[in-house]
Amino acid sequence: VMGFARIEGDFAMSRVRVTPDTIKIPNVIIRPMHVEEYADVRQRILPLVSNGDRNVSVSELRAFLASGLFIPYVAEIDGEIIACAELDVFHTVFANCRVGRIERVAVHPNHRGRGISRALVTELLRQSGLLGCEKVDLLVRDGNVPAIRTYEKLGFVRTNEIPYWLAL
Repeated sequence: VMGFARIEGDFAMSRVRVTPDTIKIPNVIIRPMHVEEYADVRQRILPLVSNGDRNVSVSELRAFLASGLFIPYVAEIDGEIIACAELDVFHTVFANCRVGRIERVAVHPNHRGRGISRALVTELLRQSGLLGCEKVDLLVRDGNVPAIRTYEKLGFVRTNEIPYWLAL
């Protein structure tokens, strides 16, 4: 999990119709994270991808994950985590619907260019559809052309709107 580059978002992308097929990559397993490993990954990855709170206890994380509306995923090869991403789902009054937010998509530099982020985001889109989301948003850096292309291939479009979750 070490060696990830800092990731921040400059502009919003949005997608509707959120139930794509699963993408399979040979030798790569995509699965939800367990609470204990999420606590560890969060400590190592969060400083690279967010300015958010890093001081959350395992019991707080367990309660958060138990809600079923926050789902962290990993991609792994031979038990080694090579990528991670998170889905946060909530109902918004602004759009009067359930909306998903994809966050902290990070792929280790040694494994980029293999479709791993596409497979991870596809799984999060599938999960958001199962959870009743009508829309999914994410943020991406303007200069992150590979990520932008990946998201566009998955049906995301750039939006000039400030996502409801940033406007709060």
